[in-house]
Amino acid sequence: MARTTLQIRYNGTDTFSLDLMLTYPRQFVRHTFTPGELLDVTDVCSAEELNRNAQWASLKSAGTFSLLVTPGSDDTGDVTPGKLALAAAGLGVPVTLRVPLVSGGASGTADDVTVFLNDVPFGFRILRSWAVISHAVGASTLEGHSAVSGGGTTMTGLVSSGTAGPQNEGGTSLTATQYAAKNSSLYVHRSDRSVVGEFFMLVVRE
Repeated sequence: MARTTLQIRYNGTDTFSLDLMLTYPRQFVRHTFTPGELLDVTDVCSAEELNRNAQWASLKSAGTFSLLVTPGSDDTGDVTPGKLALAAAGLGVPVTLRVPLVSGGASGTADDVTVFLNDVPFGFRILRSWAVISHAVGASTLEGHSAVSGGGTTMTGLVSSGTAGPQNEGGTSLTATQYAAKNSSLYVHRSDRSVVGEFFMLVVRE
């Protein structure tokens, strides 16, 4: 894993001595720079410590010194689900899939809400599911499946959408977690397409 590096470049034409505050142990150390020298200080001080040094701040502002910060490979960009480590020895970082449920038409007909269509980004195991219902339809339900029309493998437990508000998996929940392979498909089957709300799945990369 590459880490962030911190370097000081001396832009002067003569030798110059500068006191640097070490992060550990906390003490000043004098370093004499030669013209054009690039000094790696990753292991001895931090940008915060340097910026507290009035002499350093003045010299940096004047252009005598430059501070170069090079982000490590795992320090660039946001942390995305694709960057999460694979689950190992039963340990993994869970992420939540949120599936908006908008009305698919008049009540009385079932439909499927597509979560992934042949593009599951990485293999994951579904740990649990739940929903928050804003428009309920009596006796209706939600359930994750690997194919449309409630076909394929049942991927989640059955969640009621018959009452508005938060809804957890019911008594007909699965007795084992299900695995969604990379580049497979995943759908939320609505027994009534007019149900509106949000469906959630807690998953762990595997």
